[in-house]
Amino acid sequence: MKFKGSIDINKPLETVVSLFSNPDHLKEWQEGFVKKELVSGTDGEAGAISKIYL
Repeated sequence: MKFKGSIDINKPLETVVSLFSNPDHLKEWQEGFVKKELVSGTDGEAGAISKIYL
């Protein structure tokens, strides 16, 4: 079985990216979110590795 869904967000892309990339907001959209821990690299940069605890 395959399914596909979408959500239209009526906000500028920059606003959405800013909210989704800020770990302070993860609990708002990631069910069961406890914390995010940077393992290596620079947060938000390509190649960065983080652990997300649920």
